Amino acid sequence: MGQNIDAPYVSAGAYLGLGMALHAQKAYAQAGKQFTLALENYQKAGESAFAIGARSYLAINHLSAGEIQAALELSVQAVADLEAAGGGEYVQDTYLHHFLILTAAGQVETAYQALEKANQALQARAATLPPEWRDSFLNKVSINRRILRAWESKRPNIVQVRLPRAQAPTGRPLQEGEWIEISWTVSTAADLEIGDKQERRRARVLRLLEEARAQGAAPTI
Repeated sequence: MGQNIDAPYVSAGAYLGLGMALHAQKAYAQAGKQFTLALENYQKAGESAFAIGARSYLAINHLSAGEIQAALELSVQAVADLEAAGGGEYVQDTYLHHFLILTAAGQVETAYQALEKANQALQARAATLPPEWRDSFLNKVSINRRILRAWESKRPNIVQVRLPRAQAPTGRPLQEGEWIEISWTVSTAADLEIGDKQERRRARVLRLLEEARAQGAAPTI
């Protein structure tokens, strides 16, 4: 497809598009060849911002093929290049791929940070659009919709609760000024990494107690 086009930048775009199509068809070996050619041609053309995106797509293709270590090495390099450049093309894609790859590699906390950056980049771009275009941009563009769904499923579940103040007396009904409203993190994505249910509950209770103490409350849980 891109083989008959001489200009490296144009060829790279063709290779990248073909790689995406082959990846969607789960033809990972063929997709990997196209992503590699895209990366090489973007580098030849001096298009470092696009080369970062091609490297990231090559990384996620390795993950899809079950090659986690190769995916991790490529993705770490893509993110390092992206952050060194202070931005570029395929920013959301690069961070979303990094989140997926780190999750597969068991690096949950770092993965969540990558997802947070993907969401921040997405929201920053959405904020530059006219209000009537934002919903389509967020929900009808595939990569953006995936980021939103991942963010909604992974972000902490935080609720507001009313508890006695730490200095409030016991043994009698409390007066209005002896209550305080605080934020409690009921659940996080990290909780699910604790396989044992009793240990998971213990970790949650300890977190709630510490959050209450830090905000001046005395919970009864």
